[in-house]
Amino acid sequence: MKRVSSQLVFCDGNSLLRSTVVEQNDDNVITDIIDLSNQPSETAHTMFYDGVIAGEIISLKQYISNDQVVEITKGMVYVDLSKWNNSSFVFERDSDLVVDFGSNNIDEINKMLKENFDTLSAITVFELINACSYLPQRLLGLSKNIEVSHQTDLVLWQGVNLVSHALTPQTSVRLL
Repeated sequence: MKRVSSQLVFCDGNSLLRSTVVEQNDDNVITDIIDLSNQPSETAHTMFYDGVIAGEIISLKQYISNDQVVEITKGMVYVDLSKWNNSSFVFERDSDLVVDFGSNNIDEINKMLKENFDTLSAITVFELINACSYLPQRLLGLSKNIEVSHQTDLVLWQGVNLVSHALTPQTSVRLL
């Protein structure tokens, strides 16, 4: 069992928690979400990290064919960073954005975050997390958000500006 916490825990596309501990068993199943404001003392054996904890990054291309990706993202802004040419994209805040790294490999994702910082800096870290984690999960019918009894890899988004919710050139991700 492990317990982790950070300044912010982004549980799904709509739920952002502060002062929260996420507890997982050895199979990455979330066993508890602990609100520290209701605790008389801090939880034991909790690792605190600097950044935003979120559910795992999902690449649509790792699950379905290119034709299926085109079909399920109709009417959305779909950005495939594995084939991106560093051109800008227009993201209307009233349309859904899907960002696909084309990989679930953390090293490759971090490389693409750095290479595409100028493009991605047009959106907040929460819009990016939603676009590469929670919206792809919903499109694929997966239950990998941060919720008790869900199985997910926890990802720490570090090097983000927590005041403005902006990405920085130092933004990177790591598995917890």
